[in-house]
Amino acid sequence: REILPHSFRSALAQGDVDASAELADRLLEQGARAERLTVELAEALHMAGRLEDAEILLRQAVDRSPRWPRPRFGLAALTADRGRYGESR
Repeated sequence: REILPHSFRSALAQGDVDASAELADRLLEQGARAERLTVELAEALHMAGRLEDAEILLRQAVDRSPRWPRPRFGLAALTADRGRYGESR
């Protein structure tokens, strides 16, 4: 199981989406596994109301890991929240 750095988890827990995004970018540049970071950040963006940004990241995660259900569930919840029920699959 992949462990996310404490600084990233802490920023997410505190609701600091911008700091989380900066940390995620730095971690990805250092070669961190993209799927988990992308989904964690997308979920934080979704909770912060930044739905367009969250949707972009979730779609990237689905493209990179089509068999992993977590980004698909997140995308379904997000599109439902946006009232786009036909896309919630």
